[in-house]
Amino acid sequence: MKIPHLFADPHATFCSRRDFLQRTGSGAGLLGLATLLGDSGLLGSSAHAAAGAINPLAPKESHFPAKAKSVIWLFMNGGPSQVDTWDYKPELMKRDGQELKGFDIVIVFAKPDAETVERIKNLATGGATVVAVDAHGKYSWQSSQPVQLNEHTTSYSVGNGKVLELAAPVSDPETFAQDIRRLLGKRNALLSLWNGLTTIAVPYKDRGARMTLLELVNYAGDPLRLQVQVKGSFTMIRYETPEHGCCESLEPVRHDGFTEFVIPEIRIAGRVHLESQ
Repeated sequence: MKIPHLFADPHATFCSRRDFLQRTGSGAGLLGLATLLGDSGLLGSSAHAAAGAINPLAPKESHFPAKAKSVIWLFMNGGPSQVDTWDYKPELMKRDGQELKGFDIVIVFAKPDAETVERIKNLATGGATVVAVDAHGKYSWQSSQPVQLNEHTTSYSVGNGKVLELAAPVSDPETFAQDIRRLLGKRNALLSLWNGLTTIAVPYKDRGARMTLLELVNYAGDPLRLQVQVKGSFTMIRYETPEHGCCESLEPVRHDGFTEFVIPEIRIAGRVHLESQ
């Protein structure tokens, strides 16, 4: 089984993306500092001349008189994911019009049209749970007896499944993710992450369909401490990172068919090796 290696160091000629952003961000601040020192008379002409003789990149007079009175520097960490943009999605186009099969839970954020309503009803009839977010209006699945779960959630039984209507949009993504995790149930979850809303986890299995590797990517700007639960019984957990290499041993806790462990820190990416006797 060939596993892609995500931690190759950048070529010596180039800097990493994080180094580039750090240098350019700090560089903008240093330009402002040089201007303030110059306006205060702390950078004399002799200092400029000496610096220019030593360093050709030292500050010089501009070709044209400066017109800007002030500059607003915006350093924007992250951005919208490709799922939330109009980027071309080949896989989505490939699956357009296909029936959704094999899903335990389907979440619908857009207001459903007549065709989507029928698909939702068919999914629920087959045993799936469909969550309709910010659902307002009259739909065919509402013919069954409604069950008010809480102030904002109403449940309708449809065939072997159900439709959950949320009367309000998602205001807290972390709480919403926890609610969906509870709907999935522990038995149906291959792995679960706590404090991992900005973390993507990809499991790899061996030929015997047993999980042996877990790739983690953190797209937040700050390091995270993660609690991980994976299905199966593992006696040894080893953690690899680009910063510290391989490997740090983590303490596994096994119970009820699952193994839990804590990753002390993930910055950009990490790799977990799962081993059992």
